[in-house]
Amino acid sequence: MADEENGNNIPSEGTSNVVEVTDLSGLSGELIEEKIDALIEAHAVLIFSKTWCPFCRDVKNLLAEQIGVRVYALEVNTHPDGAAIFKYVSSKYEHHTVPVVFIKGKYVGGCDDTKALYKSGELELVLLKGLVMRKQTKNIDTLETAELVPKERSTAMNPPLWFPNHVNNLVVRMVGLQVFCMSAISAAFYYEVWGRYLAVGLLVDFGIRLCAGSSLSPLGMNATFIASFFKPDFRPGPPKQFAAFCGLFFSFLGTLFYFVDFEGHDIVGAIWMGMLAFAAGLEGFLDFCLGCLFFGFGIQFGLIPDSVYRIYTASRQEIVEAWDYKFSDSNAQVPIRVDTNPESAVALKYQKKTDEWTKDDFDVIRH
Repeated sequence: MADEENGNNIPSEGTSNVVEVTDLSGLSGELIEEKIDALIEAHAVLIFSKTWCPFCRDVKNLLAEQIGVRVYALEVNTHPDGAAIFKYVSSKYEHHTVPVVFIKGKYVGGCDDTKALYKSGELELVLLKGLVMRKQTKNIDTLETAELVPKERSTAMNPPLWFPNHVNNLVVRMVGLQVFCMSAISAAFYYEVWGRYLAVGLLVDFGIRLCAGSSLSPLGMNATFIASFFKPDFRPGPPKQFAAFCGLFFSFLGTLFYFVDFEGHDIVGAIWMGMLAFAAGLEGFLDFCLGCLFFGFGIQFGLIPDSVYRIYTASRQEIVEAWDYKFSDSNAQVPIRVDTNPESAVALKYQKKTDEWTKDDFDVIRH
């Protein structure tokens, strides 16, 4: 594997160990697809990314700064052929978001996949073996003899108020379906008093979810109960909080125009509720979040700091593993009954229980 620097490849700003790939002319092949395949093979560590993407920046920081390998990055949002390049990569590897990470010509995945490999040790000890230009951050022997590299930590921030960093996307979608039904009914029956008060209920629920997520919201609690029967799909919280703010804004205007007094005011209120139903329907039925889309634009144009994702990307793998451990069957050994003196009716009798058995044990009445 060549991993050669081209004269037109330049270090990315702020990360001296990251080199931006700008020129594909020296690669073999006539078609752009052939050149991309050659590019992947030519560099030991290659990332297809976007300059503004916080997840791309996290992966670059992990590989280049924390681990210490030379990273080559092709920014698909600034490269002249970026759209065609990303279309080919996403189609071939069925990976439709950035970053897309390749190590030694092998497809690794995205941000979450890379961080999961890092946590397990496979990233440094297997995939990047022989490429690390500084002492390993993970040691294959003992923690006591490991020489850890100080990590440069960028600013991290929690969502405002009490909104969680991680949300279950199944809950979000089920809330969206409820909002779709309620706002559509409110828009259809705008001339009824109860139809207008449906908008008031949505306004209150959006306000609760904006502050604390689904934990205190009636719609959120309904959705959480239904989603509890399925494995969660964890997503970052900040864009969903922004989506809740958008829902609060729409429901507020719908409620306002329902109760102010001018000719056609109720029609205007119904239009706002209809737009809310449309957005909620996209979320619930198609898993497409309009609020998240505009939140991404805010990050892209520098209006929102990308550090809002820092806690999510750093802790998602731990959250997933904790859920898997808690709700997976450990197949633990049945407790062993111990009778200290079988000949005595009052002798101490107890059970030896493992932590795994205690975790798995469940009884509808006792628990």
